[in-house]
Amino acid sequence: MAEEMVVVAPDSFKGAVLRAIIAIAFGVILVAWPSATLKAFLIVFGIFALAFGVFELIANITADADKEHRTWMIIFGAVSAIAGIMALAWPSATTRIILIIIGIWAIGLGCIEIVAAVRLPKQFTGRWLLALFGVISVAIGLWLILGPEAKGSTDVASIVVILVGVFAILEGVLMAIYAYALRKFIKEIKKA
Repeated sequence: MAEEMVVVAPDSFKGAVLRAIIAIAFGVILVAWPSATLKAFLIVFGIFALAFGVFELIANITADADKEHRTWMIIFGAVSAIAGIMALAWPSATTRIILIIIGIWAIGLGCIEIVAAVRLPKQFTGRWLLALFGVISVAIGLWLILGPEAKGSTDVASIVVILVGVFAILEGVLMAIYAYALRKFIKEIKKA
């Protein structure tokens, strides 16, 4: 078991760092320009979701992780890439459809992160970060699908842009902390 973790963990560490960088950059762009139009937001989200999905597909198709974990991550990578392609190919979508697409994406991400946190070894102290991020992601996804009222597309778009930007920055920070904890865990496994 420890040998398997040593093989898989370095790729997971690099992946976590890359995900943190992408998420923080995405969040900073959104928070820095909250007055951006919904079309611009959709393009930024599309690029983010597509990059995230492609990264997950590449990382998990070539990974030595167990088959069930890889299968779920490949499915999520494909869903993320499809959401990104939809966002880029359909810039004239209504605000409501955009919120639903992003909400479903966030819920899928959150569920996978919660499952991953539960399946990590109990000795790994960074599990709670993954679970926390998963819960936040599901909550935001549900809010995007069920919550925003149609006050006006400009109001909703501004709120969503800021919320998703803050969420992405939070995800990036949590993922960076998770990556640090994972790196520490890798060193402990190698010593054992």
